[in-house]
Amino acid sequence: MRITVDENLCDFHGQCEIAAGSIFQLVGPADLRYQREVSGDLRTEAEAAADLCPAQAIQLDD
Repeated sequence: MRITVDENLCDFHGQCEIAAGSIFQLVGPADLRYQREVSGDLRTEAEAAADLCPAQAIQLDD
């Protein structure tokens, strides 16, 4: 699964890190690091992060 974060939409709320800390990490107040490709076993976490993002900045593609 491919993960894309629209950096123009992301407000660094950190909900993605709470939902899927193994995929998303906030480093500093305005620096999000994340895995751009994840295996199927992390699908549920990735979907939860996308659903919880207040800015809807996370896109998932198979």
